[in-house]
Amino acid sequence: MYLDFTGGGGAAEVGMTAYPYYWRVRTRLPERYGQRCRVLVRGRMNSCLVEFEDGYKVVTSRNYVRKAM
Repeated sequence: MYLDFTGGGGAAEVGMTAYPYYWRVRTRLPERYGQRCRVLVRGRMNSCLVEFEDGYKVVTSRNYVRKAM
């Protein structure tokens, strides 16, 4: 199976649309609290692969990210 994570938006995809979520917990990765991120892959058992704006990736619970408004 091939998964495409490029988004296809190119230069037009910036700001809130590129990173529509934010990290909402301080107990895990407290230095990332409030930072914008995006969910690349959602997995089983409420897990997901999250990428931050600086390129750092982490597998975590989906409870740890929230949709930014």
